[in-house]
Amino acid sequence: MIPLSYLLVGPGEELLFRGAIQGRLRSEFTPTVAIPIASATFAVLHVSSLSGDGKLVYLGGVFLIALVLGVLYEYTENLAVPALVHATYNAVQFGVAYFSLSSAPAVLLG
Repeated sequence: MIPLSYLLVGPGEELLFRGAIQGRLRSEFTPTVAIPIASATFAVLHVSSLSGDGKLVYLGGVFLIALVLGVLYEYTENLAVPALVHATYNAVQFGVAYFSLSSAPAVLLG
């Protein structure tokens, strides 16, 4: 999953949410309005990947990360910057999940 974060997920989602959605909103509104709307759209579309407890906390976190990515795009005017940050964020999540799951039996066995 880590290579896919850099090859597909980060660039693809940033092209859609920052490039297309935020870019279109920015042509109609100020960045101060465009970034939160694009970020909220990003968060809401991640609802389908949720299950279990903590959904609102997760969505809040996704919204905050999307805000940061939106500001990065606005500040740098370069879609590659938020795409790289997004991919790295996802890669770290996948890495932590992998190592925590793969090391759990060793911890239990002592």
